[in-house]
Amino acid sequence: MALQPIHVIKILCVAIVPATGLSQPVQEAGEQQVIEEIVVTGSYIRRPTQADSPAPLSVISQEDLSALGVNEISDVIERLTINTGSQNNPDAFTQNFTTGTSNINLRGLGVSSTLVMINGRRQTQSAAATDRGENFVDTSSLPPMIAFDRIETLKDGATALYGSEAVAGVVNFITRSDFQGFDLQLDFQSVDAHPQEDSQISGLYGVGNDTTHFLAAFSILDRSQLTTNDRRLSGPGDDLSQAGNPGSFLIPSLPGNPAYGLIWTAGFDSNLNGVADALEPQLGLPAVPGAQLPVFADPDCANIAAQDAKVVPDFAQVVPSPIGDIPIGLCQFDFGSYYSLVPDEQRQSAYFELTHDFSSGISSRVELHFANNEATRNNSPTFPFAAFPEVSATHPDNPFGTDVNFIGRVQGAGGGAVTSQHNSDTWRLAASL
Repeated sequence: MALQPIHVIKILCVAIVPATGLSQPVQEAGEQQVIEEIVVTGSYIRRPTQADSPAPLSVISQEDLSALGVNEISDVIERLTINTGSQNNPDAFTQNFTTGTSNINLRGLGVSSTLVMINGRRQTQSAAATDRGENFVDTSSLPPMIAFDRIETLKDGATALYGSEAVAGVVNFITRSDFQGFDLQLDFQSVDAHPQEDSQISGLYGVGNDTTHFLAAFSILDRSQLTTNDRRLSGPGDDLSQAGNPGSFLIPSLPGNPAYGLIWTAGFDSNLNGVADALEPQLGLPAVPGAQLPVFADPDCANIAAQDAKVVPDFAQVVPSPIGDIPIGLCQFDFGSYYSLVPDEQRQSAYFELTHDFSSGISSRVELHFANNEATRNNSPTFPFAAFPEVSATHPDNPFGTDVNFIGRVQGAGGGAVTSQHNSDTWRLAASL
């Protein structure tokens, strides 16, 4: 009787499975697989090898780091597919309080959810905090990259071993503890058509014997700034603020005005409570019942705009009045050319490591690390007023003859960029026996 196809398949499955099970020990006996021991250590708790561990572990070797052609840890972290949402951009738009720093954010769980270690021991946290108040390990303050042998990334939560710091995973930086000799690296990078340059010198020295080894590394980075004036990323009109200096003015209250208090109806097509109707007796303006309440630009707006391209008038009507021609509209300010895309930075880092193996099988290890980072960032001359300050009718520069409210900022056109300084010193001493 002919076998049905489904029966044939079942028979083959039964026959193949035992064969596979019997052939496996033969393969293991014939070949000995060499597995590199990879240990992630924290608080003296050892992780198993990569082959024995069910947790996903990726390793970036020293050869991989050299092949990438990068000179910063942040450039390596940006290439990790599991890293998302880390703050490694040194500009003023994404890192308000953390300029000059960088961090790791595994799986997007937050920059404070990834444990960063050096040779299996925790690294010092940065004194800076993100806009949301999160503390993190500044990878810009790690030992020089020339000192690292590999970077191990545990891409799974490890809170059972390391606590809440490792809810997203663990990144362990392993140094070249067995390095012998001297290594010197010079790196130079520049931006095409713009005067932005990175210059870095790094050195590594190692000496030792069968029982004692000493390792020293240093790195010096000098980075010039790149501003939005050098490379404008936004389109025309994208960075215009309606609050400039010269600015604009509002009429809060007029004789016969049925609505008391500050009312700004710019952008609305209807007259609120007849406020615009009260402009005619005070300023002699031909206000139309039901019209929009005007906002008045500074009378000198057009004159200053002719000399400074950052002042942009936004009015098409100039109304004659007893106190002179008054432009109805806004005096805008282009603030987009002041900021730093890349801040001016100087970094110095030094790392020292001493290991010794005693005859009794006990080993000792001492690590000393220091990093100094200084970053200078450009910002807008000043920020707009959160409220509209009142200019009294008796002010000598008030041409309206009544109390007005000012829409603007303390300094706008003619003012240079305001700089902010971000400096940090990081010390780390780790010893074990």
